Amino acid sequence: MSLLFKRKPLSNSERIHHSLRNISEEAKGILESIGKETNGYTGHVKERLAGIADYAGEASHEIERQLRQKASNLDTMVHKRPYEFLGVAIGIGLLFGLLASTSRR
Repeated sequence: MSLLFKRKPLSNSERIHHSLRNISEEAKGILESIGKETNGYTGHVKERLAGIADYAGEASHEIERQLRQKASNLDTMVHKRPYEFLGVAIGIGLLFGLLASTSRR
């Protein structure tokens, strides 16, 4: 019967409703599992969350370190060649000004 009748595509609201229903069912399943195996399951979840938090913290520190390094490198380059960077900044400003003025017309 499915070969004869094609299913109409779902609208965005139907997709969202379907997704929310699936999430709700999964959450109910997780809560039931927690209720049945509270000690073992919560310990596992806490362990995983602690690992995720540690990883996120390490990633955050690494990103901050890399940003500081890149900012330091850029600062050094600008101090070595100030007129070149001033010219680039003026050129980019003129380009954006021209683009903005032509988009208003």
